[in-house]
Formats: sequence, C-alpha cells, structure tokens
Amino acid sequence: KSVGADLLAFPESQVREKLYTPNPKDQRDGNSRIRVVVRKRPLNSKEVQEDVIVVHSYNYMTLHEPKQRVDTTKYVEKHQYMFDEVFNEEDNNREVYTRCAKPLLDTVCAGGHATCFAYGQTGSGKT
Repeated sequence: KSVGADLLAFPESQVREKLYTPNPKDQRDGNSRIRVVVRKRPLNSKEVQEDVIVVHSYNYMTLHEPKQRVDTTKYVEKHQYMFDEVFNEEDNNREVYTRCAKPLLDTVCAGGHATCFAYGQTGSGKT
C-alpha cells in the first residue's frame, strides 16, 4: 500500500494512526520471512534544529538531505523510503521489542530458528 498525497495533508500524528494496521503477512505462520525495520532515534540537542527525517506512517519515511551545488547553491534532496515497519522517536523500547524481537523469541521457544540483526550508531538503542 503506497502513501498517497491525500494522506500527506494530515498532521503526521494522524497519518501514523490512520495508516497503522498490522500487515496480515506479519503473522508468523512458520514460513521464512525477512523483515526490514528501522527506528528513528531521539535527536540530541544539536540535532533538534536540523531534523532531516520525517516518519509519515508505520512503514513510510522521508529523508531530507541537505546538499550544496558546485556554485555553492544550497538545496535539499528528498528521499522517500518504505520498510516493513518504521518506528519514530516517540516509540519506546517495549514497542520495538513487542513488534520485532518477541515474535522471534516465540519462534525459537516453539522449536524454530530465528535471527535478529541490529545495526546502528553506538548508543542508538540496539540492545
């Protein structure tokens, strides 16, 4: 499901609530499935004024990359990404655990196999 322009007219908090419906494919039915999940970490005091990531929904985000041309003209390049799930800076560790790690542990406890690969900046909440 792609995010249409009509949804981008809503305030971000309403878009997240409006679009969040669990994907039926997320139900663990014993089939192998790779999920890619990202989390926007809370910004530190230096970064607050330069926030470049906007989380629009449970699986859609935009990165606004500041750039500079050879003639020193500044501009922003917009990159839009869709993932299986996107957590914003307000989502806590319990929510991330419940949606990402707990299903893997349930699979392992039921005799299955699972792997969780966490990648990110030091101190960004991988543990």
